Amino acid sequence: MTQPLRGQVLALYKRIMRCARTWQAKNPSASEEERAYIEDEARRLFRANKDISDPSKILLCIQEGEARMEIARHYQLPYPRPVHFPPKSITRTQARQWGSANLRRQSRSRPIYVKTLDQDTSSTDV
Repeated sequence: MTQPLRGQVLALYKRIMRCARTWQAKNPSASEEERAYIEDEARRLFRANKDISDPSKILLCIQEGEARMEIARHYQLPYPRPVHFPPKSITRTQARQWGSANLRRQSRSRPIYVKTLDQDTSSTDV
C-alpha cells in the first residue's frame, strides 16, 4: 500500500471508530448494540481487505467506507440499506427470459456501498 493511501485508510478507520463511540441510535436502548455493530463491522472489513495492494481497489474500498458512513449518519441506521432491482427495469417478456445479461445489468446497477455485502453473500453461497 502506498503511503498516501495508507494515510487515507487509517484516517477512515479512525473516523469510523470515532463515529461508533459517539453513535446515538434512534431508539436509545439500541445505542450500545449499534455501536458494537459499527466497530465489529469495521474491524471485520478492514481485516478482510488488509491484503489488497492494487491502488484502484483500495480507493474503491475507501469510497465504499465513506459512503456507508454517510448513509448511516443520514438515516441514523448503521446497518446496510436494502437494495432492490430498479422498478420497471425488466418487462414481462424479458422476465420470462431471465438470463445472464439481466444478472449483469443487475450487478452493474448496485450502489458502491453494498459491494462488500455482495462479496459476503457470494462466499457463503458456495
